[in-house]
Amino acid sequence: MQMDLLIYSDITDHYPLAEIYSEITILHMRGITTEKGYRMVDDFLKNIREKHTR
Repeated sequence: MQMDLLIYSDITDHYPLAEIYSEITILHMRGITTEKGYRMVDDFLKNIREKHTR
């Protein structure tokens, strides 16, 4: 249901759905992990972003 609200809202006119989904997933992962876990998530994301900027 929440995804339906997101898909049919006007936010998808401004941002790609894949980007919205990615941000929601990252925030969720950081919210449910321990301090060590969210550092691992952040390191993973940093590596991904570095690969995309090369």
